[in-house]
Amino acid sequence: MTLEIPDAAWEPAFFKQLEARTTAVNLPNLRTVVLPENDLEVRFSYEGLEIINGVVIRRMGQQWSANWIYQTADSRPSSAKMALLDPPKSGWELLWKSLVEAGILILPKDFRSRPSRY
Repeated sequence: MTLEIPDAAWEPAFFKQLEARTTAVNLPNLRTVVLPENDLEVRFSYEGLEIINGVVIRRMGQQWSANWIYQTADSRPSSAKMALLDPPKSGWELLWKSLVEAGILILPKDFRSRPSRY
């Protein structure tokens, strides 16, 4: 497994802000954490006017979970909270299969040079 860090102008500012929020909810930094061989973790983050929210999907052994990370007060990273989400009605395996089929495991070839809209 290799660590892919984008080399783009937006990367330092976005990930610094994102890390402040994940630290507030006690999630480890993805640049330093090493998961056991069969575990999975996918993080989706989205930004809107100084607020970053997201979803974390995990499989630890055979146990799946998903958490929503959200902010409770404007742009303060320390206001980040995390809430456990209910399992999908279709089940975790079907959800994961649909994400893989949609290309979640494949980065675009020109990922490192994408413009700031990413």
